[in-house]
Amino acid sequence: MVKEKSQYKSLAEWRKTNPNDYAKVNREGWLDEICDIFGWVKSQIKPNGYWTKERVMAEAKKFNARTEWMIGSSSSYSSARRNGWVDDASRHMKDVKVVKPKGYWDIKENCIAEAKKHKSITEWQNKSSQSVIFARRNGWMDECTEHMIETRKPRGYWDIKENCITEAKKHRTITEWQNKSSQSVKGARRNGWMDECTKHMDSLKKPKGYWDIKENCITEAKKHRTITEWKATSSPSVKGARRNGWMDECTEHME
Repeated sequence: MVKEKSQYKSLAEWRKTNPNDYAKVNREGWLDEICDIFGWVKSQIKPNGYWTKERVMAEAKKFNARTEWMIGSSSSYSSARRNGWVDDASRHMKDVKVVKPKGYWDIKENCIAEAKKHKSITEWQNKSSQSVIFARRNGWMDECTEHMIETRKPRGYWDIKENCITEAKKHRTITEWQNKSSQSVKGARRNGWMDECTKHMDSLKKPKGYWDIKENCITEAKKHRTITEWKATSSPSVKGARRNGWMDECTEHME
């Protein structure tokens, strides 16, 4: 049988470069046929018990990021997750972020301690959005931000249309505006001024059906580290992903 030519030398190379295509082919049961067409050899399945901690540690050192490791050696990564070795194996990686235990941000002292690392609410939001979310939810914002240099607006300030419009004009997109001045966004939404505030922005509204295209949802999701952050800044894309069953693919890079 004559083999077709491919720009990729191996299944592993193709999988690393096109993880979404690989996932679809594997899910549909076409992997054997693809390998046969291009003359690729499927990776040998490791026997049960192969991935000891020592082997996982050695395998992980081949990669510079968790996402790269997860794509390039999924079986070792899965074993590491199953046995609780991921943190130990990925300490050298550049995209490692410490995941706080469940309930960590529901403790006021933890939110205050995190907030004190930052000079403004904007900086705090950009560096530790989860702690901000829980501080708002639990009503601790005043205590968390009393040391910050960011000027607090008086009560009702964002219920004045001109103030919201002036603030919105500093930003090119709704996402940027939300990240830099969430309180003014809330005021604009609450009072029904979003259209007036955002008519100057680069990408105010996406065309009908835009979020029913998988690639658009995945591209938008990759801008965010967590589902909470993604939903806060681009809820229509989250709805599109949920509606079409793409949440797993959109969030596989997230914490």
